[in-house]
Amino acid sequence: TILATIVGEIESMVFDVIINASSLSRVQRMLDKVAPCGANIITRSLLLLNLYFDEKLFGQHSLKNMIMEDFLLLTSVSDYYLSYSYSQTFVDQLTKPVYELLKLRLISQHRQRTYIELVSLPEWRELQEEANSVDSLYHDDPATKQSAIPIFGSYVLTTVIRLMEKHVSIGIELGLFHYHMELAYANWYRDFLLSALVNNLTSMRNTKTVEPPVEGKPVKGRGKKKAGKPKSNGHHHVTPEDKECEYEIVTLGLRRNLCRGTFR
Repeated sequence: TILATIVGEIESMVFDVIINASSLSRVQRMLDKVAPCGANIITRSLLLLNLYFDEKLFGQHSLKNMIMEDFLLLTSVSDYYLSYSYSQTFVDQLTKPVYELLKLRLISQHRQRTYIELVSLPEWRELQEEANSVDSLYHDDPATKQSAIPIFGSYVLTTVIRLMEKHVSIGIELGLFHYHMELAYANWYRDFLLSALVNNLTSMRNTKTVEPPVEGKPVKGRGKKKAGKPKSNGHHHVTPEDKECEYEIVTLGLRRNLCRGTFR
């Protein structure tokens, strides 16, 4: 019975992640399910061993390319902007921290919370400053004529908020808040963080409808989405990754409502 359980976990978690890991957002969501499901050490070790080899994620995908595709998924940024030297340099800086966050999802929840507090949050706060500098260069460049959404800053801020929310939620799951008042404060703060996360993700997604393309340069990324319900008019192809992103925003909203209801 124990052996059958282990094999079942390997099939449902390890094989599924390796086969379907076609985007960074999808990999993150799939790995987020591993620790809460109580996956045994064999399953987590197999995932960790296969996470990065031959200088590729799961031996198949360039992590740098996946990060840039994630930018294209969440915002209207063009690959013309991502081809800038300072954009490429910053994406290179993101590669190792993003990989570390993927590894983080495969360790026990007790260790996850400590690692987030001592390593991940300080590291990503520094990256926030770097991201703001890159956005300033982008907005000051006369070739782009952009002054609206700070693309890299918003992306890094989203990661920081995710880490903060994860730190609190793990504490709730592990029973670290023992009394009524402590649980109330924890759910109130998690409600605040989830609201900030939903607002930030929604703002980034909305840039796909309001930001104009770079003047004189074709936008090679995803097409712009019109406001309201997408229409099948050939102007925008909604990918499975787009649907998953919208589904995640809805799910985060439901978690926020649960936290808000629990607090009240």
